[in-house]
Amino acid sequence: VVASLIWFLAPPNCESFAQQVDSEIPFTFEKGHIIVAAKVKDTEPVEMAIATGLERSIVGAGNIPKYNLRLTFIPDAIPPGRSDPSSELAEVQGIRLGDAEGRRVLMRYNGNMVNTISKDIGREIFAVLGADFFKGRTVQFDFKKKVIRFLSNWKAPKEGSESVAILPMLVDSMQPIRRPIVERVSFNGKPIKTL
Repeated sequence: VVASLIWFLAPPNCESFAQQVDSEIPFTFEKGHIIVAAKVKDTEPVEMAIATGLERSIVGAGNIPKYNLRLTFIPDAIPPGRSDPSSELAEVQGIRLGDAEGRRVLMRYNGNMVNTISKDIGREIFAVLGADFFKGRTVQFDFKKKVIRFLSNWKAPKEGSESVAILPMLVDSMQPIRRPIVERVSFNGKPIKTL
């Protein structure tokens, strides 16, 4: 089963899909980062960056005491064959983007990445949401309207339209969390794999 389908280009008749939108949330695109207003613990407002190429979401280390986050040890949190100094993760409850269903996510903590994004955009970023937050969801990033849509009962349009690009993710059954690696991309006429 594919973790999630991320549809980056909206079709021209996007309104015809309105009945399938569960939630829609605006985003800003700032200095190369997708930034969204979010909530943690269901009610506390924060801002987060989105990087679907990350396997696991990352919370700023300074936010662990600030938001009283619980640390938990997960011995199998790191996929086989990967090295990681720690399997201790921060548990973040009730992550909400708009009206989408809240989620509990076990995040790695890394002050450097989150601090760098915060410095880039000039304000505090709570965390970076990775592929684990989007697992099992169908998500549409509409860069023209600058909104993210969570969809249900959605079927991909037929390929062939100039405005639609379907990029299926590779499935790796050995990984508990999958990076959205796609193959149908070319650079200078040569096929490449990309996130």
